[in-house]
Amino acid sequence: GLGIEVFKAGKIMVITDVQQESAWVEREGLEGARMIRGWIGAPLIVRDRVVGVLNVDSHSVGAYSLKDAELVSAFADQAATAVANAQLYGEIQRRVQSMTALTETARSVTASLDLDEVLQRITERTMDSLEVEAASLALFDEKTGELEFRVASGRGAERIVGLRLMKGQGLAGWVVEHREAVFVSDVQSDPRFYSQVDELIGYTTRVMASVPILVQDKTIGVIEAINPRGDELAPEQIELLSGIADLAGTAIVRAQLFKETQAARQRYASLFEDSIDTILITDLAGVITDANNRAETFLGLPRTELLGLEISNLHVMDKEFLSDDLSELSRGETISYVSQVKNEQGEDLPVEVHVKRTDIAAVSFLQWILRDITERLELASLRSDLTSMIFHDLRSPLEN
Repeated sequence: GLGIEVFKAGKIMVITDVQQESAWVEREGLEGARMIRGWIGAPLIVRDRVVGVLNVDSHSVGAYSLKDAELVSAFADQAATAVANAQLYGEIQRRVQSMTALTETARSVTASLDLDEVLQRITERTMDSLEVEAASLALFDEKTGELEFRVASGRGAERIVGLRLMKGQGLAGWVVEHREAVFVSDVQSDPRFYSQVDELIGYTTRVMASVPILVQDKTIGVIEAINPRGDELAPEQIELLSGIADLAGTAIVRAQLFKETQAARQRYASLFEDSIDTILITDLAGVITDANNRAETFLGLPRTELLGLEISNLHVMDKEFLSDDLSELSRGETISYVSQVKNEQGEDLPVEVHVKRTDIAAVSFLQWILRDITERLELASLRSDLTSMIFHDLRSPLEN
């Protein structure tokens, strides 16, 4: 219609009688449309872009002059300014909401170091922030080339967890393969969609946004938002999902690193506590900061009494290998020598000492391994006595 012509041309239009214009279109059900004769259409222009049209009409032929057109144009300018302000306000409000959602998401996912809990919180925040029916998160395993859905929230969540897709399979697999976010407003008509997922969970996916989770330029997973409560996801919502994916990448790596660190500490603790050798940890001044179970048994002192003692009080350090300043020991170097330690009963027990300097989180420690060599020395003495006896028995017949 005439409004479209004004919109396209971006110029005001004054019509004497619209009923004589071929471009005039009367909408069905619009009461009084056939009575309209005089008409003015003025474009609403915001930053050199036409965003609408202001229409003024009359039942009289030739009702409007150029002077009227100037007045309508002035109204249109004011209306355009109001529209621009409203759009700007709406955009600011949406961005504030997105920032608030991201802040709440960051607070939620960083409040835990448990990987499964972190993943669950991410999908829950995605559902709430984007107002969608369901959200899911899958992690990519480079070794198997599979994408495993680890957590999901909303409809069909319990059935999708554990589902595996190959790289390139389905929209999620496509996102991993191409490392690009994808938004599909009609999923069922998209050839990339893996319909068997819907069949499996008994759910109909209409609209989907799928965003890669990237960490140091590497795709570690995908986060999906499914079926918004409105007809579609707005551009700022898709941007919000990308922001959540960025937070997810950081939170996932943090949780995985914590899990690996905890596992390493447990392995170290097991090796430390279950060792058959006495192990003492000291600072560079030689003050004991930790001791294993074997140390308590071997030395006859509880751990509480061992902590705080100086290592030099337990055994004589070999000055040929160690100086009084233990900090001079090189990192990674192991010094070994034979010495004796006194137990709680005052007995001198022979030990083989191995001391090594290690750094943990920029803090230096000394690890002392005191290996009990009592049996070894007794065996060596027995061997020496046996050798002497055999030599004596062999020599006696020769002398006779």
